[in-house]
Amino acid sequence: MKNRIILFVSLLFLIGCSSNNSGSDETLKLQIEVLTKENKELKETVEALKYPASDRLAHIKSLISENKFNEARSEMDKLKELFPMSDEAKEIDIQSDIIKTKEEEIKVEEARIKALGFKVLKEETTAQVGYNKITIGNFSIAQTFTYDSYDSRYFYNTADRGNKYISFRITITSSDKDPKLPMIWAYSVDGDQLKLIDNFILRFARWEDYGTYLGNYSDNGNDFSKTATIAFKVGLEASDEILRNPIVILLGKSNCMSRSYERFRNPPISYLSSDCDRLEILTIEDIKEKFVVVKILNKNKL
Repeated sequence: MKNRIILFVSLLFLIGCSSNNSGSDETLKLQIEVLTKENKELKETVEALKYPASDRLAHIKSLISENKFNEARSEMDKLKELFPMSDEAKEIDIQSDIIKTKEEEIKVEEARIKALGFKVLKEETTAQVGYNKITIGNFSIAQTFTYDSYDSRYFYNTADRGNKYISFRITITSSDKDPKLPMIWAYSVDGDQLKLIDNFILRFARWEDYGTYLGNYSDNGNDFSKTATIAFKVGLEASDEILRNPIVILLGKSNCMSRSYERFRNPPISYLSSDCDRLEILTIEDIKEKFVVVKILNKNKL
């Protein structure tokens, strides 16, 4: 490399001394361009060689463990190019075999999941969504959906003829004093996809008394700035026909429901879902990425 730099400087000097010979100038300029390119390549090679083969192999193994096979292959090619005679280069074939084995295992698992369909989904009774921990209670399918209890009274919705409510109690423990909350959805099974039925409506489970329900004064038990854990009721009305088939109930992995206050509404506090993405169709891959399965109704019919 030292010799190339000396030659590079000498050529620059010659150009300065040969202003009357245009042909020689062009030749020298061309040689300088070539040397400049080679000098750049040499510098890049030196920088690459500063990253030793042992570290490169360790990084390759890490990529393989994370199933980042394309990145691993790219790093393997660089290792063989820069350190062809190293012990690490000799191990590349072993790592290639490991990648092939893992890729085959992944294909087999994907085929197994596809063959089983939604039977492979596992129900969870607790889930962590960001700063919120959600605990799922017992499910009920009935003509009414009750919520906003106080003293010995409560409010309720009655399903239309031919319909019923799916409802259950959830508790949310949050480390945030003004958290957004995740939404819960119901989907029906349609071949190898899920089709959206609707989202569950979210209501407070209980109020201290009728005055707090009306908003005449605050209920510390329903305010995350005062308490870490609040109980809610969720409900969804569906037809008896839908309820006879498998239904997958999913908790979103994003906190998208915002606390709202409207003085003349009863109760004045509620959670709105304007920021929640509404996905009409889901695959198993979508579920794994974006949801937690909290219940599968009529699972025996899958």
